[in-house]
Amino acid sequence: MSRGEVTIIRDYFVAHPVGTTALPPGIAKKLARGQPLPPGIAKKMAPVDLRQRVPVCMSGWECILAGADMLILDAVHGTIADIVRGVVR
Repeated sequence: MSRGEVTIIRDYFVAHPVGTTALPPGIAKKLARGQPLPPGIAKKMAPVDLRQRVPVCMSGWECILAGADMLILDAVHGTIADIVRGVVR
């Protein structure tokens, strides 16, 4: 993910806070690039208007929110491609 995409994501959540809390530390530690999404983790799709602004979200990757983090998932393999930590407010 490019710096520009991270800036778009951070700016979006400053302007559109969703009122979330961070994941418990034990679960947050399990989130890592190249690893599968831990089973049972509470997640939801990133807002449509954000996904439309972030090129990686429009190119076959899944952009989801988990706690205060935004994850980019390889939908085919079910692995985490990238993480923007602490961005969701």
